[in-house]
Amino acid sequence: MIHFKYRKSMCELVFALLLVAAPLPAQPLDSLVAEALRNHPLLRAAESRAVSAEYRSESVSQLPTPTLSLEFAQTPAGNFDVLNRSISNNLALSQMLMLGDKLGAMRRAERAGAQTERERRAEAAAIIRGNVSELYARLWRLDRQKEILGRTTIMLNNLVQSAEERLGAGKATMNDVLLLRAELAAEQAKFHSSTFERRGKAARLNALMGRTRPDAEIQPAFDSNFAQTIEALLWRTYQSRAKLDEQNPTLRRMASMERMTEAERLASEQERTPDLMLQGMLMRMPQGMTLTSGSSELSEIFSIHTGVSIHNRVEWMYSLMASITLPFAPWSSARIDAKQAELTARRLSQEAEREAMQRELTGELAEEEQMLLHTIETVKDYTRTILPAYKHVLESLLASFQTNQASTSEVLRAAQMLAMKEDELAMAHEEQMMIAAKLRMMLGDGELR
Repeated sequence: MIHFKYRKSMCELVFALLLVAAPLPAQPLDSLVAEALRNHPLLRAAESRAVSAEYRSESVSQLPTPTLSLEFAQTPAGNFDVLNRSISNNLALSQMLMLGDKLGAMRRAERAGAQTERERRAEAAAIIRGNVSELYARLWRLDRQKEILGRTTIMLNNLVQSAEERLGAGKATMNDVLLLRAELAAEQAKFHSSTFERRGKAARLNALMGRTRPDAEIQPAFDSNFAQTIEALLWRTYQSRAKLDEQNPTLRRMASMERMTEAERLASEQERTPDLMLQGMLMRMPQGMTLTSGSSELSEIFSIHTGVSIHNRVEWMYSLMASITLPFAPWSSARIDAKQAELTARRLSQEAEREAMQRELTGELAEEEQMLLHTIETVKDYTRTILPAYKHVLESLLASFQTNQASTSEVLRAAQMLAMKEDELAMAHEEQMMIAAKLRMMLGDGELR
């Protein structure tokens, strides 16, 4: 019964391996990156902030709202005929005018803020591309790991069958069979563990791309032209050392923040220019121009000589007024001076932070370049020398095992070493893909403009 259950579980595993090995349409990395960039809400939020800043720049570049006022002055208490019984009906219009280039400076400051938001969006796009690429590389490596485990499992299953047959013929011991079965069970456990890990990584990548189904199938593929891609990327990296601040999205965003702060400082400097207020007023006096208050004698004299009642004589007047602010007053200019000092200090701080980031990124770029060169040599060594040698050793031991010239432990040790070296080669490829993703992120690839 135990033997039957063992055979059944082995058949189930082989069936799972066949399903894994079934051809599925490969999804190129660039298509997944494009999907993530289309669907990621952070990019939409950054774009909306940039559009908002553009509209804000149009808003601040307009003149302040004019003021229209209507006044019925000095109406006798208890009388509701405000049109005819008030001393005057006043209609006034006032407008504040910004002198100098104050509006233009404010508009430029807001547009600099919009450009900063666009650079922030480009930085977020580069980071998203890097995250997608790393998960893609991890999925690719897990697929290779499952392939290695599958081949090892099939080989161990054949060895178990061979050992059982030899045990029946008295050419092997039960310890050999039990040892092979234990190794086979261990490989099966590793295979199932890799399956669950792959599902988790795939779910995370699906979520990053904005897919509603976390279990949507993702089949990564190794680029056949990856060597040429790496060579071109190394050449770009070498060329970018002197102009990293022009290509790296983080440095561009920090430089844009410096320009925005400087634009704000210039706009603050324009506050030293006075503002002009213009006001015009039209006055209707339904009882005529009042010379004095409570002068009934003058009213009677006016009526006798003109024959017109003072209550029927309507007169019109107008007045003009201009006022100007005095921002250069000592008690007012100190506020502008403090604002100027604040923005200057902020710009110097941002400049120092950008220089520190540039130094760090320059060193990181050189480090990643050397690590990429190291992985290239590692892949060459494993492909040309190391793996062929271990495969030859295992094939020789398997042949010797059939003739009782090699022990079970020797075959297992050789199989384990071969699987470990194959996994190390897959790790080197994975590291290449991750380093390439990081370099492309540092160079600003993947951003939508």
